[in-house]
Amino acid sequence: MEGKEDCYEGNFAYQSITAEGIKGMYTKIIESILESQTTVTATKGSDSSSVTSTTPVGQNVTLPLPSTFACQSKQTLMPIKTIFNGTGTMHFDNITFEYCPTQ
Repeated sequence: MEGKEDCYEGNFAYQSITAEGIKGMYTKIIESILESQTTVTATKGSDSSSVTSTTPVGQNVTLPLPSTFACQSKQTLMPIKTIFNGTGTMHFDNITFEYCPTQ
């Protein structure tokens, strides 16, 4: 950047030149992150169901499980889908997903 006028050129997701507008911009950015949705799907035989909830933030968070979820004696695939309404990328790190550890 060569000067402050560079900030006024180009396409931006949010733009403002007032303090109130900048406050609103940050509010919208935070809402777009916190309002992301996660869907978990479970299949048992030919029955499949999904449950969607607001994506939890933090460590050791829990996700609701669909009504067809049941512990099985073998590994099972259970798709997890996240919808992020903001721009950019949402990152998930060091995911561990374990249920029914005693079976």
